[in-house]
Amino acid sequence: MHQRTWQIVMAVALGGLLAACGGGGSGGGGGGGSGLATIVVSPASASVAVGATQAFTAVAKDANGNTLSGVSFTWSSSNPAVASINSSGLATGIAAGTTQITAKAGSVTSNAATLSVTAGGGGGGGNGSFTLSLTPGAPSAGQGGSATVQVGVNRSNGTVGNVNLTLLGSAVSPTADPAKISYSFSPNPETGSGSTLTLSVGANVPPGSYALTVQGQSSGDTETAPLSLTVTAPHTVLLVDDDRSDNNSNTGSTNLSVSDTLFRNLLTAAGVGYDVFVAPANGNGPTFDQMKGYAKVVWYTGNAYGGSGYGTLSSADELSLKAYLDQGSRELLLFSSEYPYDIGADWTSTNSDSFFANYLGAQGGKEDPNSHTAGGGLNHKSFSVAGVAGTVTAGDAYTVQKDAPLYTYTSAINPASGTDTLLTAQADPDNTGTDHPVAVATGRKGVGTAGSSKVVYVGITLENLFETGSADANKAQLLGQLLSY
Repeated sequence: MHQRTWQIVMAVALGGLLAACGGGGSGGGGGGGSGLATIVVSPASASVAVGATQAFTAVAKDANGNTLSGVSFTWSSSNPAVASINSSGLATGIAAGTTQITAKAGSVTSNAATLSVTAGGGGGGGNGSFTLSLTPGAPSAGQGGSATVQVGVNRSNGTVGNVNLTLLGSAVSPTADPAKISYSFSPNPETGSGSTLTLSVGANVPPGSYALTVQGQSSGDTETAPLSLTVTAPHTVLLVDDDRSDNNSNTGSTNLSVSDTLFRNLLTAAGVGYDVFVAPANGNGPTFDQMKGYAKVVWYTGNAYGGSGYGTLSSADELSLKAYLDQGSRELLLFSSEYPYDIGADWTSTNSDSFFANYLGAQGGKEDPNSHTAGGGLNHKSFSVAGVAGTVTAGDAYTVQKDAPLYTYTSAINPASGTDTLLTAQADPDNTGTDHPVAVATGRKGVGTAGSSKVVYVGITLENLFETGSADANKAQLLGQLLSY
């Protein structure tokens, strides 16, 4: 239901470093081939102090305005005594004055961007009325993946208004391009509460380190902050952080909840390369386009994860997940102990929710199922769960603690034919008068129109599994089993 900031937590960088070069290359003459009509240099104007740098980006387009990849540029400064510019499009202020910056490929020359060099100034070459901060300052993203960066704008006086943000760099494109790093700021302009920069790495961007620059402009002041992006081989897992905790509710927050920390640590310890999508507290989760390249999506969401009120998967989330699973050979692990309640299901009804019925493979579900053993419903109780013979959890035995470290919420699933029960608890959701094993985690194979995807649903609060040995050993074991389902 909620948004996906992407912070890459673990990945192994492969391949050599790519030398950053404006618009896809350095050197001259090689890019003026068939189809090249115009070259656009951005920003159109900028100001730096003597000794400071300013990155320019060149984008090649054909006669129809389509972006061309693989074009090499020769960069020029009309007044080298004022500013020099290297083969990557990075200009350096030398003396006070003005110069024109252009990029050329073959016989085509770009628009002239104006660079003003001042004798001195604040951070990034401006007058110091504001500064930019980036968290993290050195993110990572897999090929075809994304990363998010929180941009802080620190105003030194009350006269600074909105700040217009842009991203500069040789490998940057303002629009989607499989050979470039595209980006968006939300909001833009920044109005006083920071902004989220989303970096989307094209599938054909080579692994390596990319030097980028975040630039802000306001009231005649231009400030910059360096950003280093490491591109790695594609990550296999997308972790959707949808628990309505502080980092979901407050743009720029780096405060991680118990759930945020646990899921990240478990995946890291398992050696799994993954990206993180941080969903906004009142927004939707990742779109199909944002998920489609991942083999697995691990999504934790709902009231059990620390937020006030309910809210698990929205209708838009369910549609995106259907499209993702319909591709085939994809897997969803959904940790959401309030999900059946939120969609209005009961033990014998899915309330016409087709995702719950056809993709999770449920006939119904019951949040807080009655348990004679536990003395009432399983919410806010301590109870035992067991693995199921013949499945990945065979031989498992765990205890779910009462409200520690989170409130304990539990949902039981009434599995449809073809859905595997993976964990059981003793409960009586169908009011037989006697407790019996009921599913609190399920798995279903052959999901989606392609018939080859999988869905695992977990209705217990994973964070509350009791540990008798090393920290998080039971949680790590269970998550590993579910990932291998």
